[in-house]
Amino acid sequence: MIWLFVILGFGFAHFLYLVAMLPSSLPQDLPVDGIVVLTGDRGRIASGLEALERKEGKRLLISGVNAALNEQTILSAIGSRPEFAECCIDLGWQAIDTQSNAIEALSWASKKSYTSLMFITNDYHMPRSMLEIERHNIGIRVAFRAVPADVNFGVLVLEYLKYLVSLLRSVLN
Repeated sequence: MIWLFVILGFGFAHFLYLVAMLPSSLPQDLPVDGIVVLTGDRGRIASGLEALERKEGKRLLISGVNAALNEQTILSAIGSRPEFAECCIDLGWQAIDTQSNAIEALSWASKKSYTSLMFITNDYHMPRSMLEIERHNIGIRVAFRAVPADVNFGVLVLEYLKYLVSLLRSVLN
């Protein structure tokens, strides 16, 4: 039993290392066809809008929009960039978790005939997101941008456990 805790402890340390090293190690092969923001913590959508504004991609998909919100509420959150809402932003309503974010985004790219995507999410969420995206990827070139987040220890432990589930799914696939 103690070995299990030792292994989990070393795994958690490795997970924290991955999160800390992500910003300097992520592929940033830009520009890409599409930009995908995985909804969740603050900063993700703003980072996606900035990337769109810099023309790092043609369109932006906000994946995993809460079904309880209406389109107008989401688009009003864009604020000073209403022109993007009309030309360049798609809202994904199907995703309810990271795995379905990957499926929704890759399906969106396929429908648009995109061959490259940049995924944006928070740094602590990126290891799991990368696993799920790679597991479902059908040959689309991907890049990643990690948005720094200030989260507590409990959030990191929970994300590590979710990462382990995604890792297990990847190994079993």
